[in-house]
Amino acid sequence: VATDYDAGRLVPEHYYVPIALLAAERGSTSTPVRVLDFGGGLGPTYFTVVAALPSGPSVIAYDIVDSAANCARGSILMAQRPGCTFATVVPRRRYDIVLASSVLQYIEDWRGTLQMLASRQADHICLTRLSTTRIGTFAALQDVRFASGPHAGVSAGQVAHWFFNLDELAALLSAAGYELMYDHFISSYADYVAHFAPAEAACTLRCIVFRRIAPADPVASA
Repeated sequence: VATDYDAGRLVPEHYYVPIALLAAERGSTSTPVRVLDFGGGLGPTYFTVVAALPSGPSVIAYDIVDSAANCARGSILMAQRPGCTFATVVPRRRYDIVLASSVLQYIEDWRGTLQMLASRQADHICLTRLSTTRIGTFAALQDVRFASGPHAGVSAGQVAHWFFNLDELAALLSAAGYELMYDHFISSYADYVAHFAPAEAACTLRCIVFRRIAPADPVASA
């Protein structure tokens, strides 16, 4: 699997709009919007979410969870951004929105991770830039290449990459009290997996959103 998607193919609107709309809806109330951006890097999505809020950054609590290096750098770059914090582990609090963009497919224990995210009992879980397939969930080696700069096109190495069966994801989250509410096609992986995946695998990149239908645990709201 190669990763030479460029900006013209992965249009940001495909995966920014859902999280922005969810935040805007929740932001119409007077209480802060609590967002967990799991694997959020240096925090670029923070700006999209804040721009969608009726009252701006004064009504947001935005937690970004990532590597120690990204947290250290992000804390400096985003020091003046209201409500934006960084951590290397997921805080034990309840959220309104959980966002995981292009991260779940790189985690070995993705089931445990998804269950952990669901345990925060957010109103919505937004999984964007998620690799999916029509056959059973499987993993492949991904050849990661630099997209720009002096090393553009050069391989940076290989990593394991999951392709998720959407029914399996839905079943796991259903057990945690969620249902699928939105499924959006972003792009096809067909050209990149043709050498090992049959056509019926229909490997695609998608944005999917789940909403909570089970009552939240009062203890988790503290």
